[in-house]
Amino acid sequence: MKKTLEKTLDFLTDKKIIFSIALIFLVAFSVRAYLAPNEYLYGFDSYYHARLTQSVIETGSLPATDTLGYYTLNRAINDPALMYYINAFLYNLFTGKSTVDNPLDLIAIVKFFPAFMGALSAIAMFFLGRELAGNRAGLFCAFLIAVIPSHVYRSMAGFFEEDALGMLFMIIFFAFAVRAMKKTETSSQVKNAGLAGLFVLLTVLTWKNFIYGAGIFGGFVAVQSAIDFARGQKRDLATPSLVIVLSFAVFSFLFSSNMFFLGATGFALIGYLFAAFFQCLTSRGITMQGLLGSARRGKAGKGKAGKGNESNEDKEKTKGTEESEEAGETKETGQTKGKDIREPEKKSVGLAAASGGVKSLETLHLALLVLVVVGLVVSGGVIVDKVIDFVSISYNTSILGQTIGEENMGISSFPLKYNGIFALFVLGLVLLPLKMIKDKKSLYAFALVIAISTVYLAFMKLKFTYLFGPALAVIGGIALNEVLEVSKKKNITKYAGVLFVGFMLLMGVSSGVYFVSTKNTDLDNDKDWVGALDFLRESTPEGSTTVSWWDYGHWITFVGQRKALIDNTNAHGGTVAQVARFLLEPDLNSTKAFLEKNKVDYIVLNKRMFGTYRAFASIGFNAPQSDRQVTRYAGRYSDCTAEDNLFVCGGKAYSSEDLSVYPSKWTNRPAGIERGVPFFVYRADDSDALYAINSYLNETLLAKLFFKADDVPFELVFDSPSVKIYKV
Repeated sequence: MKKTLEKTLDFLTDKKIIFSIALIFLVAFSVRAYLAPNEYLYGFDSYYHARLTQSVIETGSLPATDTLGYYTLNRAINDPALMYYINAFLYNLFTGKSTVDNPLDLIAIVKFFPAFMGALSAIAMFFLGRELAGNRAGLFCAFLIAVIPSHVYRSMAGFFEEDALGMLFMIIFFAFAVRAMKKTETSSQVKNAGLAGLFVLLTVLTWKNFIYGAGIFGGFVAVQSAIDFARGQKRDLATPSLVIVLSFAVFSFLFSSNMFFLGATGFALIGYLFAAFFQCLTSRGITMQGLLGSARRGKAGKGKAGKGNESNEDKEKTKGTEESEEAGETKETGQTKGKDIREPEKKSVGLAAASGGVKSLETLHLALLVLVVVGLVVSGGVIVDKVIDFVSISYNTSILGQTIGEENMGISSFPLKYNGIFALFVLGLVLLPLKMIKDKKSLYAFALVIAISTVYLAFMKLKFTYLFGPALAVIGGIALNEVLEVSKKKNITKYAGVLFVGFMLLMGVSSGVYFVSTKNTDLDNDKDWVGALDFLRESTPEGSTTVSWWDYGHWITFVGQRKALIDNTNAHGGTVAQVARFLLEPDLNSTKAFLEKNKVDYIVLNKRMFGTYRAFASIGFNAPQSDRQVTRYAGRYSDCTAEDNLFVCGGKAYSSEDLSVYPSKWTNRPAGIERGVPFFVYRADDSDALYAINSYLNETLLAKLFFKADDVPFELVFDSPSVKIYKV
């Protein structure tokens, strides 16, 4: 305890480090706070999380079932709840209220939360990078995560989801896990592994994606154990791994679903099994050099009788290895000049130094190794199957999956989300292995494992692109540090390395700032939607039900405070398909059975639906985008802006007289014929949009209600240019 306190005081008195971290924190928060002045949240899912936070504020807990979203299903709510309780506490602290009278009151508090957590992640990343490669590398890692667009995106102000907090806890978990692997005293290993386990608990309570933390950890320990065995490096990775495996197993079992429990435990076990296996071999005098020597002797067929020991050459190699280990290299990997605020590791191995302690640990690991293998066999490979399920993140070929943007491949988003910083990933793949060859004590395998595994996930699915952001910061920060080291040692032009590093950091800032400038909160720029949601909340009976497309379900349930038949939780594909067919139904009277079955009170339509109608057809008819059932529908809309007494719609200028020839009400008289199919052109009531649709789309419920056809069996109760609400 005394030594820990002394090291903490040393760190706090290092003014350059403290100033650098504070500056990086301010940069990280400033970049993420771009949308903070806006009144509303970003996207759709943020409103779902705000609604659950409201439930905690007003009732003290999450509801057992969702009574607003997918209201016909009574969907169970089993979301990790820690983020909601933290934000409920902050709301109570800053407002002194235990109720949310207006959704904007809660938004004003929670919109800052992700930006603050994202900025704290930069501080956490410094300590992770510092454990891997020293202070300078830690600062580079911190700066990169402060500005990498993929991480900025998931932690910018207004993006109120669990990712920012979950990633913060996961980075701290990694920092303690790596620190535990570096220690040589068993007590220090267990202490740091225990602290890592604490952040496993916090991550499990916050974020379902904690399972990928288990996978990265397991992969790292497995790879590092194999490397250590291959080069004769003696290091106890099994003991701290065991503590962390138990943390994943216990906490995921208590606070997560069975699927995540099995997957996380399986991933973490992979690392422990490798570590325990190789340590058991090493403790019995079995080395890679010995195995290779035996193989060479067997192949040569010389088979010297009797001893069967290593050749003289092998003995010399083994002896050289042992002498090198006994010398106890003390040089820190990538350590910057000046005072090292970390206390050097003791050469003594503490509790494990006693032969009895070593034998006890070896016996424990051997027994557990056998027990786990037997358990896996007896269980029929259940855990293995779950691990394979999570590893097999292939392209989603289902009709529903292809229509969900985040389920599609993520490779197309790489230029925007990583920019030129991606070059540091490639550079790290070259420099880090070279450093690992020279420095046996380095744990750069962690940087390689986290980077390679998450770039695969990001490549395969758009929704995982943010996982690669922190990984890119880790490998990129260490790579930049190595560039400076190499340029100094190789007598390269004095400023070449500095200029390269400065250029990459400047590129990071510019890419992060540009990225957030391209984002905006939809409701702040759509007065029609705000008016429609206010109408639902203030002018419809409490408990009223609505049907709209799933994109808008969370807006309706939180801002509108009314029930939505479907929303972005994608809880039931069958219900989504029913809504899709309902919107495309040409016979309005035949829709009554659907509305009565689902007890719908209001139909909410929006102009954006004329850009997603093919998703309706694909999901509704369970057909690929190329199918005739989907392609027969055609249309588009263009927003119009007034410029010098003209309206510019889709890049083409129209006068008021030009637009007036197009109707704003539904008609069956086409404006023309294209490829043998009649097409229709409509203008919005205030001429802020122009619509062109073919006859198939014109005959749907969507078109007839949106363009206010005569004799519809529903009452129009809210009418704005881009949003219509009908009472059933």
